[in-house]
Amino acid sequence: MKAALCKELGQPLVIEEIPVPEPTGRFILARVKAATLCHSDLSIIDGAFGPLPMPLVIGHEAIYVVEKLGPDAAGYGIEYTLIDPVASVVVRKAGPGASDGVSDLSPLFCAGITVWDAVERANIRPGDSLAVLGVGGLGQMAARYATELGAKVFVLDVRDEQLAAAKSDGIAEDSINIKDLSPEDLENRVMEINGGVLFDKAIVTTGVVPAYLSAMGVVKVAGQIIAVGLPHKDIPLNPNVIAGRCFSITGAKVPGKKGSQRCIDYSLKKNIRPKINERKFALEDINEMVALMKAGEVDKGRMLVEFF
Repeated sequence: MKAALCKELGQPLVIEEIPVPEPTGRFILARVKAATLCHSDLSIIDGAFGPLPMPLVIGHEAIYVVEKLGPDAAGYGIEYTLIDPVASVVVRKAGPGASDGVSDLSPLFCAGITVWDAVERANIRPGDSLAVLGVGGLGQMAARYATELGAKVFVLDVRDEQLAAAKSDGIAEDSINIKDLSPEDLENRVMEINGGVLFDKAIVTTGVVPAYLSAMGVVKVAGQIIAVGLPHKDIPLNPNVIAGRCFSITGAKVPGKKGSQRCIDYSLKKNIRPKINERKFALEDINEMVALMKAGEVDKGRMLVEFF
């Protein structure tokens, strides 16, 4: 089978043939139906997570079809993988009127379930105003879920293309390009588009420090900030600002099996599908896909490779 291998940090990936693994114990051999590139893959390739054993097959955001069971059994960048059924999530049949395809569900298994955890922790109620800072793959999904739950969603980013895409997709009431705004101008702009008040909650999906600093300036007194994006630098916290606003900061993470199953079931029930780039990528395009994501060219949707 073909696999996209990282042999050296910071270097282009290499496509090579490697053996198909054999399931042992309770493990399952799963054939990758389709997979999408995630920003975490870029962090791994660039060494942001520290040294890792090489060579390394890149990818984790994928949907699979069970091929073979291990003797004890009742990602992306690779055609087959071994999975533990204890940590697997079943994709149930979609509801009436929903798409029968499954390939476009692969982003749910990283971007989707991660922001689902954030949305659950935000305890969104109909009418809540929510800022989503960063509208790449995770931000788009956060906005979709929150909109379906009845929130008034506002998207904040530094790229006009991503902001325009979110509005045209119907997942945002309004948008703000925060690139050149001072804290005072940003606060005024928020109050202008949100009825004279700051936002109830904010979900930060991008891993950059300025996004977190902006979030602290756009939530109301006793508001909530949910942290999803992982900056590679420390975030300076001003206790005076936190005390003055009395806002809380809550972390979100990739949930366990039960939380992931809730996300997948809700997505299928409401026919919430990730936005997928219309281009048909092949595994051999992996280095071009990496370059496009590094350049921020994500407004057209998640880049997907379909294996069969």
